[in-house]
Amino acid sequence: AELRMLGQGVSRDVDAGRSELETLSAAGSGDAALALADFYAKGDAGSADPERARTYYWQAATTGSMTALVRLGDLYSDGRLVPTDYAHAVEYYRAAADKGSPAAKIRLAEMTVRGQGTARDADAGKAALNELAGAGGDAHAAMMLGDLYIEGAFGSPDPEMAFAAYGRAAV
Repeated sequence: AELRMLGQGVSRDVDAGRSELETLSAAGSGDAALALADFYAKGDAGSADPERARTYYWQAATTGSMTALVRLGDLYSDGRLVPTDYAHAVEYYRAAADKGSPAAKIRLAEMTVRGQGTARDADAGKAALNELAGAGGDAHAAMMLGDLYIEGAFGSPDPEMAFAAYGRAAV
């Protein structure tokens, strides 16, 4: 159904694909709800529909989708489709992090460093990112750590520490 909406491998038929996904979503498919949410968030068939995106992300989240929780957090943290609300973003990231989502843990650590939606605690955020980026760890966490060192989130910009963090991401 999703491939039909996008015209990947089959003739593109947005309405038929959306109808199939809506039927699956109504039957309780979290994957179908997530696909619909992404469709409405990106505006793949015209302009984006933030309310439908949020509704379908929530539906997918209630089926246990960590990805949907992260995307709800993204929706509120980037302010592209809905007004920025860091407190709501932190709630969704925390829920996904509690389920084990590395992406949510990274975003939550970054928001902790920046004091967005939560008390600013650069040391706690840095420690969380270091733990995630540890030996053989998450490259995205190491990249975030490098970015934060470059911009001076822990004091003055520190290119040497950034280089070391980026090096951990490349391993």
